[in-house]
Amino acid sequence: VKSKTSAGFMPNYFFGGVSTQDRTEPPVGAKVVLELYNKFKDKWMVEVVFDDILDWHEWFLRRRILWPAGLVALGSWNEQRSYAGQGDDDSNSMYAARLESGLDNSPMYDGNF
Repeated sequence: VKSKTSAGFMPNYFFGGVSTQDRTEPPVGAKVVLELYNKFKDKWMVEVVFDDILDWHEWFLRRRILWPAGLVALGSWNEQRSYAGQGDDDSNSMYAARLESGLDNSPMYDGNF
C-alpha cells in the first residue's frame, strides 16, 4: 500500500524504492483483507488499509475494464511516461499483460501464445 500513487495505481512490483509504473495485479486486496479479518478479527487493520484498497479497485475499474461489456483488459500503460512522451519496451504488450495477470509463471504462457 505504501507504493500506491495518488491516482490509486498499485504497482505489481515494489522493492527498495523501485516499482513498476505500468502494471498492477488483479485487484484482490479487498479479498485478502476480508480473509485476514475473518481469521484474526482485527478491525484496526481494515481501517488502516480500507481507503487505499478502495482507491486501487476504483483505479482498476477506470483503467482495466472495457465498458459497456465489463470485460477485464489486462495489460500495461505507463501514465507517467505516456504524458512525458517516452516509450517503454514492455508497455502495451502481450508480455506485460501476462505479467499483470498474476499468472506470469504459469506453463500456459510457455511457447507461442
